[in-house]
Amino acid sequence: ALAEGIERAWGQLAIAVTVTDRGERRYDVRHEEDVGVPVDELEVHADPLDARDIVTFDPKGRYRPLKTAPSLDDGWVFHDLGPRDAYEVVETIYPATVANWHGEREGELEVSHWRETMARQSGIYGVIKTWDRGEGHEHVNWVAEACCDDSQCLKRREWEYDADTELDVDGGDGVFPCREPCSVVVSAARKWTRLESEQPRTYEFELTPSEKTQVEEIVDAVADGRIDEIREADTKEGANRYRARFLRANLFDDEGNLGGVPTDSDEE
Repeated sequence: ALAEGIERAWGQLAIAVTVTDRGERRYDVRHEEDVGVPVDELEVHADPLDARDIVTFDPKGRYRPLKTAPSLDDGWVFHDLGPRDAYEVVETIYPATVANWHGEREGELEVSHWRETMARQSGIYGVIKTWDRGEGHEHVNWVAEACCDDSQCLKRREWEYDADTELDVDGGDGVFPCREPCSVVVSAARKWTRLESEQPRTYEFELTPSEKTQVEEIVDAVADGRIDEIREADTKEGANRYRARFLRANLFDDEGNLGGVPTDSDEE
């Protein structure tokens, strides 16, 4: 099989391996979108450390805080690498995923669940521990749904609320496992802990059925990252920029209050 060449997917990577006449394995690592593209039509790299620049920004030039997010830029290839260099490229693009995959395969993956991970937090992140108030784990379901879906992270979540309590949210289909809540999840959870501690208020607005539907469509489009896919001329879409601007002009007052209704602060 190696003589003919084997190709495997690893997140957004396509990794191809062949064997030389002397029995040496040679690797080709590229973005899955570039499979079949001739090497001379891509940006060719030989130094595995070049991958550090590739993973830094997404195709729109925005910083990627989560290396396993499905936002890896394409147009490059690491060609004709030996095993050590091929591993270094994969390790740089998706840190620790090979080790965790191997540990899971050998039955040695050490998983740190939500409660034990949050119990270790200190300093400004120690506030997350106050989110567990003995009222169940629905809030952790919300976190996992927001951050750990396949559309947001290529890892397959293996951590749960605790060793005895599974979350109600699917862990995803990634090749490599996620063994504990990552720094992005912890940072987001810190913000949500503070937001969820606010006391609820009752606000009264008048919206037409179409306006209510449009607000829902805007939230969905932002949450799913579809804003850039909505054409400016497509005013049938609720999250269309012109429709959103019209909604703001129609419903917001000069201070930016929806329906002219001020927002009560938590202190009030």
